[in-house]
Amino acid sequence: MIGSQHIMVALAALAVLATAPALAGQSPEQTMQKLQELDIEFVGIATDIPDRKNLGVRETADGPVVYAWDVERTADDRVARELLLSTEHLKVAGIPAVGGTSPEFESGMFGGNRYRMGGTLTGLEITGSVRYEVKVNLDWQLYDTESSSVIWEGSSSSMKRGAVLGIRGEADNVLLRGVLGALDSVLDDEVEDVTGG
Repeated sequence: MIGSQHIMVALAALAVLATAPALAGQSPEQTMQKLQELDIEFVGIATDIPDRKNLGVRETADGPVVYAWDVERTADDRVARELLLSTEHLKVAGIPAVGGTSPEFESGMFGGNRYRMGGTLTGLEITGSVRYEVKVNLDWQLYDTESSSVIWEGSSSSMKRGAVLGIRGEADNVLLRGVLGALDSVLDDEVEDVTGG
C-alpha cells in the first residue's frame, strides 16, 4: 500500500508540473525539467501546521472569510465558524500532498533517481480582498540514495496573488503557484549546487 501511495504521489506531481498553466517565474514544465536534470524524484509535500491554526482573513463583498487549518476531520468541524482547509484541499489544488509532518524517503517504491526531494508546509497565510493573496512557507529536504541520508535542508517562502484559491480543483490557482514558486527558488538557488547539476 505504501508503494502505491508513492507511485500515485509521483504521478500526481508529474501531472501537475507538466499540465498546469505557465506561472510567474519558471513554468511547471521548466520545474519538471530541472528536477529531471538534477536526477531528483519528488516525493511530495507533508504538512506541519497545528490544528485550528488561523490562516488569515479575506475580505469579500459578502463579508470576511476566516480560514483555519484542520489536521483531522471531527464532528466539531460541522459547527466551525472558519473555512477549514486540510491536506485534502491541497491535493484538490494540485499539490502532491502526503500524510504526516515530514516527507518519507526510505519506505515505499521509488524510481531509480539518485536524489529524492520533499517538503513540509510549515506556514500558510490567506488574505486579500478582490484577489487572493497566499503566502506559503516550506522546509525542504534532499535525500541522497547513495549515502542513504539527507544531504541538504533548507527553507523557502513564496507569495502569490490570483483570482482562484484552488480548493475546488481549478487548474490555475494561487495555492499551487505558491508551492511551485517556493520549490523553484530552492532548486535554482541551493539544490543545484548540492547535486552538482
